[in-house]
Amino acid sequence: MKSWMIYSMVFVLAIGGGSLLAEDAKKGEKKTPEEVFKHQDKDSNGKISLDEFVGKKKDEKKTKAEAAFKAKDKDNDGSLSLDEFKAKGGKKKGDKKPDAKKSKKKAQ
Repeated sequence: MKSWMIYSMVFVLAIGGGSLLAEDAKKGEKKTPEEVFKHQDKDSNGKISLDEFVGKKKDEKKTKAEAAFKAKDKDNDGSLSLDEFKAKGGKKKGDKKPDAKKSKKKAQ
């Protein structure tokens, strides 16, 4: 009886562990811009509204997301097309603020 329970537990863990590994592999994959766009386009109208773009962000993150949205919305229609979404716009994460000392030297 005990061996049957042990085999059952091992089987359940093997099945569950396999699916966890598959989920971890999916998390490591980078999504294409088209996939991200489709995910953010909650109402599936082919455009991303400001609310869809900002989502549940709060405080400083919300402010930054709103600024990024405005920078990407080139035709100022209040929504992002796929092309606008994919286009480079606004500040990237790795960008640094200009060094004040270097700016002063160039001005002199």
